[in-house]
Amino acid sequence: MTIFHFTARAAPLLALLLFGAPLSAAVQHRFALIVGNDQGGSDTRPLHFAAEDSRKVHAVFTELGGVQVKDAALVITWTFGTTTPRIPFA
Repeated sequence: MTIFHFTARAAPLLALLLFGAPLSAAVQHRFALIVGNDQGGSDTRPLHFAAEDSRKVHAVFTELGGVQVKDAALVITWTFGTTTPRIPFA
């Protein structure tokens, strides 16, 4: 399964979890780790919009999804095995 197919299948479930869950009396604190990488594995074709789509998802989560900007990490075009990106809430 390619990352595109995985993302396409996971997006509705993620949206349901974030926006469909009823708010309880307890305060909820939301975090988001959003990763976009146009390069898949060595045996895959480059994606065309993964990085840009991840920026849009970050904007939606921080503007509408109840995630504070300080609690949202956006990682673009990171290669596993290189310097680990800084995640503000980790």
